[in-house]
Amino acid sequence: MKPLLPALQSNTDTLTLSTQRFSVSVSEKCSGLEGVGLMLVFVMNVLRIAALILIGNAGYPGIAIVGFHSQAG
Repeated sequence: MKPLLPALQSNTDTLTLSTQRFSVSVSEKCSGLEGVGLMLVFVMNVLRIAALILIGNAGYPGIAIVGFHSQAG
């Protein structure tokens, strides 16, 4: 995040990330199974979209748009 927010500060004692304008405290709830679940859903969606592109690019746009999308999407 430093290239995007050069003023980003982190405090490991309070589990806080902050800039001069905004701060976020990461609680135990944020770093538990719910967070893992959200990341899993996000990663699966990224993989699904990548698979659709690969299938369509391989010459099967109908399968990518209709078949695979309805089965995996």
